[in-house]
Amino acid sequence: MTHKSWEPSALDSFEGLDGSFLECWTRAVRDVLYQAGFGEALFAVLQPLDFRISLDRRGVVEWLRGAGDLRSGHCHLGVDATWRAFNDGHQALDLCRAMLEDGRAVPLIPDINRLPESFWFGQNDTRRHALVLTALDGSEAIVSDRRVLPTGLSRVRLDGLQEALNDCYVCDWQVGVPNSPPGRELDGILKASVANLHQDEWLSGVQGILALPDLIAGLMDRSVRIRELVFQRRLATSLLTVEGSRRHLHLVLGSGHPPTTRRCVAEFHLQTSWKAWEALRRVLYLMGWSSDAQVPDALEARVREVHQAELRVRDALGELSSWGY
Repeated sequence: MTHKSWEPSALDSFEGLDGSFLECWTRAVRDVLYQAGFGEALFAVLQPLDFRISLDRRGVVEWLRGAGDLRSGHCHLGVDATWRAFNDGHQALDLCRAMLEDGRAVPLIPDINRLPESFWFGQNDTRRHALVLTALDGSEAIVSDRRVLPTGLSRVRLDGLQEALNDCYVCDWQVGVPNSPPGRELDGILKASVANLHQDEWLSGVQGILALPDLIAGLMDRSVRIRELVFQRRLATSLLTVEGSRRHLHLVLGSGHPPTTRRCVAEFHLQTSWKAWEALRRVLYLMGWSSDAQVPDALEARVREVHQAELRVRDALGELSSWGY
């Protein structure tokens, strides 16, 4: 099943999930597994559902997370993806060379402010972003990316990449023998999802969803530039991956298992949930440029729909985990 193309549409076609729905580091690991011929990469990188709101230093909503973080979590089906931190570009590049010589493309999280070909070159941006190093060619490196670079597959200067690796993470991944049967691994994901969604902290779990309108209310009278930054670039973008985490689990649940009533119920509620998240995402995007007085009311309504949908997802996954799928 090894695919010779790094075109996003080709990689997305294997199991039917567009890579834009995945966190960038999850997508990077998924893509290198596909490229290596691993046929169930979506299951391998699946993380438990979650919901968390993070705030910046000024108390403004910065990001929304819908699943566990692959960088600190673990993979399944025998896949080990260990993110190693480096503050020396020479050492990081040595590991990259060794992996490429071993036939493994390399997921990287470089300092995108130092990468000359990056949209964020020369800025003091704190965000992290993963891309894939596919080959070294003389004084150039070939990388695959969907957001930071102007094209999906680009040649970048090797010395520039090495500079960006002075503060980076390199994913040293391997495929080995699974430690547990797939069913047991999936059961662990379901149990962790239910536990995460049961959290009742202010900005976490299903209840954390209800905090969104109050956190956003004070931003409606800000400038269009600020609203675009928060609502479109931060919130709508991160909600894409929250929605995607529900799509991701839905695809894995429906893959290769005979249908059972409880699993079908869980799949139905996951689908209802991602559609509710999608509707909320559209309202938030609209809020980036519209000052219509009715928009906050639409936000309240969408948040309530998402909250109810997530309650049903949590209960359905709990039933599925307790009684088997």
